Amino acid sequence: MMSTPQNENDLQQQAYHHVIFAEEEQSEGDFHELVKKLKTIRHYGIKKVIHLALGFLFLFAAYNTIQNYVTTLLPGCLGFTSLCVLYVSVCPSLLLAPGICARLGDKWTLVIGAMCYSIWIASLTRPDIPSLVMGASVVIGFGAAILWVAQGTYLTKQGDETNRGRLAGTFWGIFQLSGIVGNFGSYFVIYGSANDDDNDNNSTTKKVDGTELYMIGLIMSLVSAFVFACLSPAETFKNSKEILNNMMENDDESQPSIRDVQPDVSTPLVVDTDEATKHFAPLKSLRKEWKQLANRKHLLLLLSPLLFLTGYELAFVAGEFPLFFAKDKNQTSSVSLVFVFWAFAEVLGSYTVGNISEKIGKTYTLAFGVFIYIIALSITWQLDDDYLAVGTWKNISILAYIAGTFYGFADCTFNVIVLAKLGDLFPDNGSHGAFTIFQFLQNIGSALMFGIPVLFSNDHSESCSASNQSNMLRMVIIGSQGFVAMLSLFAFWCLP
Repeated sequence: MMSTPQNENDLQQQAYHHVIFAEEEQSEGDFHELVKKLKTIRHYGIKKVIHLALGFLFLFAAYNTIQNYVTTLLPGCLGFTSLCVLYVSVCPSLLLAPGICARLGDKWTLVIGAMCYSIWIASLTRPDIPSLVMGASVVIGFGAAILWVAQGTYLTKQGDETNRGRLAGTFWGIFQLSGIVGNFGSYFVIYGSANDDDNDNNSTTKKVDGTELYMIGLIMSLVSAFVFACLSPAETFKNSKEILNNMMENDDESQPSIRDVQPDVSTPLVVDTDEATKHFAPLKSLRKEWKQLANRKHLLLLLSPLLFLTGYELAFVAGEFPLFFAKDKNQTSSVSLVFVFWAFAEVLGSYTVGNISEKIGKTYTLAFGVFIYIIALSITWQLDDDYLAVGTWKNISILAYIAGTFYGFADCTFNVIVLAKLGDLFPDNGSHGAFTIFQFLQNIGSALMFGIPVLFSNDHSESCSASNQSNMLRMVIIGSQGFVAMLSLFAFWCLP
């Protein structure tokens, strides 16, 4: 039987639809393959952030704990002077940090930075050689500069603006476990066996020499360097933002049309960004970073008070805050317990801040953090008037534990918001320069706060922490903390 023209047309039309269906089916398959690959990469990014945070946990369980005690364990003003030199030396080192990160890659920059911390901790075992401690303070300042710039850029590369706040919260939460581990450990290492010899009235004094604490800290810092050496190279998302936005917009609707999203499946979703440059040229790299930031300098200007605050308030909590509630020698052993509460608040607050900032916005989250910080400053001023107010636990006022908790939550809020906002404003080009400026302003704040006791201490006192500070000076210190916090909130509110 011969086919009529109409039947031939039907067959041709049917064949045409089969071809179109086959093409769309293949395209849909490519789309699903791309989405699956994207989800795998995002999961892999979270794993790398956790790996990064574990390295920082080991390193700063050692460093932060030693920092809290070094001002009292080292003779005279050596502790405060060492920390002041440390944070001052970070600033010029930051000029080299972008070039070093570009040349070596974030991974090996982190390893070198951790080794610099080990050198400083090892030098503390010889406080009888102040020049050795001062030299090591310069070395750790250099290490801190490259370490934190590498951390910021590595963390930024693991996501985009849709999940960067959560990644920052995850990192900060794991990182702040170092406060719990370190302070609990120091409490038992230094004071746990202080009563082994009950007949020796000076047993506690003999125990507080810091040697065991320094040796354990040295081992932990070396472990952190090994963890960084095992870190996977940093990778940057490519074309992920458009795909994620399309998926979110069509989450509760029909499957998005492949004609709306036509990704090139032959193009990798990530790009390895740890490729080293041919030549090491730090000044050229610095000029390049500044050029990339040229059109966004006004954003950094508005963000600068908050960047400064992250260092200024942390140095206040670590150096000055204990002087308000631990004025007797029998209270020294319980200072670490206050910082345990501080660390718990850091950990719990980090996960809360990361999620809340994605729901209500970073500005309102920061406002709440500033409010908590102002309350903590008010409690601290009350402790200065009566450091045993509202009852005590372990010879420390209950108010000190409350203030420490509030300081911890405020600190994690400031840092999570800074990391997330810098990632949003500078996701790729200029990221090294932006995080360099962050570290510069943060360390200027810390150096200023640690330098105040050295500048205003009594030359005849045995220790800067034991010097007689006037009420006016303490009022200025607390007042300046509140002023910078409010200025940070106002400037952040003006950001787009």
